[in-house]
Amino acid sequence: MSAKKSISWMFILLLPLLMNPVVVSASGTREIVPLQPKPIGKAAPLIFPSEMGSIAVGAWHSCALTTTGGAICWGAAYLGNDSAIGSLIPVQVSGLSSGAKAIATGGRYTCALTMTGGVKCWGENYYGQLGNNSTTASTVPVDVSGLTS
Repeated sequence: MSAKKSISWMFILLLPLLMNPVVVSASGTREIVPLQPKPIGKAAPLIFPSEMGSIAVGAWHSCALTTTGGAICWGAAYLGNDSAIGSLIPVQVSGLSSGAKAIATGGRYTCALTMTGGVKCWGENYYGQLGNNSTTASTVPVDVSGLTS
């Protein structure tokens, strides 16, 4: 079997586990717990496909830019909406309802290039990935040191 087919089969076999996390109780029993939709935070305005500019997909979350430069994110924690709680629906990134030119996601952090040439990042920051001379996480976009404009 080719490596490509092996990976495809592994994905198909693992998909139910990715969609439904397995919880191990203190007694050691395992059970599959289905994900329950729990919209949290302010939902982003309805966006039609013609208004989508680009999308970035990370390990734990996804973000998109509108054609007007607005940033929205959804998924696990640190979506840039002043909350460390995730959302199953897109939420507006604080301070970036317009003016973003590009967006990139990492494991649990996101950065956006602004129309003026600055860079803003938000999310986990264990290793300084937000670029703000700190290792403190941020639930809202912060300026990257030396890349503000």
